[in-house]
Amino acid sequence: MVTLFDPKPWLPPSADISVLPDTIFGSDESFLFLNDQLSNERKLEITTQVNQFLKSSNVITSPSLLIPTSGTTSHNLKIVVLKKESVLNAAKKANACLKTNADDNWLVSLPLHHVAGLSILARAFLNANKTYYWNKWDPATFIKNLNSWNISFCSLVPTQIFDLISQNIPAPKSLKTVLVGGSALPGSHWQHMKQLGWPLLKTFGMTETAAFISTSNGDKYYDPLPSVEIKLDSNHRLAIKSDSLFDGYLIENDSSVTDGSVTVRATRWEFRPIELQDGFWSTEDKAILNGNQFHILGRDQGIIKIKGELVNIQTLNQRMTEVAAQTESGLAAPILHFFPVERDEHELFAVFTKSQNEAQLKTVIKRFNALVLPYERVTWYIVVNEIPRTDLGKIKTSSFNTDSFKESYFENRQSIL
Repeated sequence: MVTLFDPKPWLPPSADISVLPDTIFGSDESFLFLNDQLSNERKLEITTQVNQFLKSSNVITSPSLLIPTSGTTSHNLKIVVLKKESVLNAAKKANACLKTNADDNWLVSLPLHHVAGLSILARAFLNANKTYYWNKWDPATFIKNLNSWNISFCSLVPTQIFDLISQNIPAPKSLKTVLVGGSALPGSHWQHMKQLGWPLLKTFGMTETAAFISTSNGDKYYDPLPSVEIKLDSNHRLAIKSDSLFDGYLIENDSSVTDGSVTVRATRWEFRPIELQDGFWSTEDKAILNGNQFHILGRDQGIIKIKGELVNIQTLNQRMTEVAAQTESGLAAPILHFFPVERDEHELFAVFTKSQNEAQLKTVIKRFNALVLPYERVTWYIVVNEIPRTDLGKIKTSSFNTDSFKESYFENRQSIL
């Protein structure tokens, strides 16, 4: 059985949550973490269904944490099952890497229903660190909190870093390390933050590994933490061997049952255990190796073909961000996406928001087109109200594939030229 974790009793009125790490990691209780954006009714529905499933299964064999994969706010949940032991194993590696001690203070500046926020509590638990929580993002308040609470360590995602750069905010002196994850950080942003004195450390990890499993000091290659083994599988995806790997996924499957004129939604849960090959788990990330280092090329679904050539959407979006930063400091770049076409397999287009300056972004794309190969160029764009993002700032590219979004491909299609 699992208990739904309710953040409300812990968060107001004080930001000090130093007792929370022991509540979670010092007990034999298993907890289910759900996105705060879900309604209370939906949370209770999921918890009831999960517990009903667990009664008839042998999924949880020791105290565990159940965490949805990043960005899960709707039906068809995919929940990662992690033993607390695995999470603490990851925390031990992180503490050793960061050289933390009992006098350090942590700020949990990311939601607790994400492993990036929750893993901080595990590190604090092992050192009995003073721990604070604040995730209503505002750069000025963030800096004020870092100073007043004498914070040593925290985590940020690239969208937050973009805001700090836009306001040219220098780093507080108490900070020892800021962990950066969530998505790729453009090199220009990295350099700008370093100039402002921010002690950044790029990390790579995921919910399935309970925290980051590798770090980078700024270049494209990551170094695995000690006792983490890596290799490429037969599909050139990064494979990981570690004592912090997950047990498997709890997956929600919806179906509709029609009885006469009434259609009823039916839900079925299943457990999909982790699949290991010689102790290694294969991620969805294509990678290349350089000795014991690795470089992430992008997700399988982020690599497409145009005119028979492989095109990496993630890499191109990084290039677009670099061009925007070079055009004007703090300028938010347009987002690249792709659309299937019969002749060329796919074509690329850009997505702007109504709040952005179209003329300025068209200039960015023209400069981008001058730098890339002919089949990687962008010739048209659409304008939307806002870019769909998760609460960690990651772009919900899956939203671009909905029927309503696809309609805008044609209704609002405009030429770059």
